[in-house]
Amino acid sequence: MSRLSVSGPSQDERRLTEELRRHYDGYLAINQYGMIGNLRTAAMVGMDGSIDFMCWPEFDSPSVFCRLLDKTRGGHFSITPACAISATSKQQYLPFSNVLTTKFLSEDGVGTVTDFMHRPRPRSRHHRHMLPWLIRS
Repeated sequence: MSRLSVSGPSQDERRLTEELRRHYDGYLAINQYGMIGNLRTAAMVGMDGSIDFMCWPEFDSPSVFCRLLDKTRGGHFSITPACAISATSKQQYLPFSNVLTTKFLSEDGVGTVTDFMHRPRPRSRHHRHMLPWLIRS
C-alpha cells in the first residue's frame, strides 16, 4: 500500500466504507466491529478502520463518535488505505490482550492499524486520558 490517510477521505476510501456498509442502509453489521477499552470507557472499531462509537472519558460521558447510531450526524474517526478499491479487511485481537488489529489486504500490499486504550494506573485518582494509535504499513 502506498499510504494511509488521516485527512479527509478520498474517493477510494469512501468506496471501501460504502462496500462494507451498503447492505445495511449505510451501517455496519454489529459483527463487523471490534471493541477496545481501558476499564473506564470503550470504543467500537469497524472493519473499515473507523471508530464509530466512543464515549469519552468515562462510560457515562457523552459520545464523541456515534456513527453506530446515526450515520449522518453521529461522527467517526477513520484510518483507511488510500487504495481501497480492491482491499479487503480482517480484524483480530492480539493473544490475551485488548489490542485490536485491523488488516487491509490488497494486491499492492498489507496495511495494519492497531488500536488500543491505555489502562489507568491502579488506585490512581488522577489519570491521563489517552487513545494511542500505532500505525504500520
